[in-house]
Amino acid sequence: PPWSGALRGAGSAAAAPVADESPEGVVAMGLPYDPNMGCLRTAIAVSHSVLPHVFRGMEFWLFMFIHLVLYFSYRSGILNPQWTKVTEDWGLNWQAVRIVTTITTFFEVFYFNQCFARYTNLYNKTRCLMCDTCTFAMVIRTFHGEAAQQHCRATVRCVLASVLAHLHSVGGGDSDRSLLEIQRLGVLKQWEVMGLSHHSGANRPMILLQWAGLIMAKGDKLAKTNAVRQMTQLVMKIRSGQQETSDILGLQVPYPYYHLLNSMVCMNLIMWAYVMALTDSVFAPMVFGCCMLIFLGMMTLADEMCNPFGSDAVDFTAIAWGSDLIDSVANVCELNFPSIGGQCSGESPNSAMSTRRSGMDKNQTTFIEDFAEVDE
Repeated sequence: PPWSGALRGAGSAAAAPVADESPEGVVAMGLPYDPNMGCLRTAIAVSHSVLPHVFRGMEFWLFMFIHLVLYFSYRSGILNPQWTKVTEDWGLNWQAVRIVTTITTFFEVFYFNQCFARYTNLYNKTRCLMCDTCTFAMVIRTFHGEAAQQHCRATVRCVLASVLAHLHSVGGGDSDRSLLEIQRLGVLKQWEVMGLSHHSGANRPMILLQWAGLIMAKGDKLAKTNAVRQMTQLVMKIRSGQQETSDILGLQVPYPYYHLLNSMVCMNLIMWAYVMALTDSVFAPMVFGCCMLIFLGMMTLADEMCNPFGSDAVDFTAIAWGSDLIDSVANVCELNFPSIGGQCSGESPNSAMSTRRSGMDKNQTTFIEDFAEVDE
């Protein structure tokens, strides 16, 4: 489906290679890559790496400028080599610099590991949330699909809208714009959007799940299956997954630690800029640039992994995930078991899906546009 506006949190350019290059049935977490490319080819690749982010930052060029000024001052004699001896006033002992570098490296690696653990935890929670949505669609279709088909469709529609609204919320998108986008996709109706517009963006996913529970209870009475408890547990599990994702995003590394770490990195780079400039070697600026690139690159990558619902190369491909979720729910809710003759209810096994896909191509909407509403 033509995801646009607030749904383009992960960027269409980042989503396209995932859908084309990932093996069938495997959902890529970020940009796919080939481990067999080799160390050299991977190292010189700049696109989709952290290097452009580092080069766009002010810190890299500021510290490099300081280092080059000191380096050429030392080479030209402006900074007298006799002044920079360890025993002189302008001298700096490498052993003291190593102590600061060791402490800074430990703090930075610890911060990086915490961000990566948070990153993988968010991935697992988000994927489980989508898996639970598909499971709920399967269960309600099994029990309510025939006797309460309208209730089944409306319930699944509310649950699906709740998950999409939650992805908008954690991605930092405009909540009102996200409702209009979900309505454009056909997941929500106009009067439903009007009813949700009176509530805050953080509460809208929960309200949608509440609507799903109310419709589901009425459908269970109509179908007389007595399966509402099982389906309610799945709805509560989806709600719990949404809350856990929001809580993980809200719990960052304490700011005093983050402030101290950045201060240590800056102090370490200033010491490197000074000590590495006090040499006659022409390779000093290159060595300093590589060391600074490693330190700043790890900090930049860790900061990007803190919130993977964005447009960076490490962020989740929410566009592809949402598209797959809609397609999966469509198959679960609309396709029937094929008969021996290849016909099901007067249609071929894939006629319902093909009809909706053709309609989607013509009207740029999703399969949900023709969902029947529950009688008032």
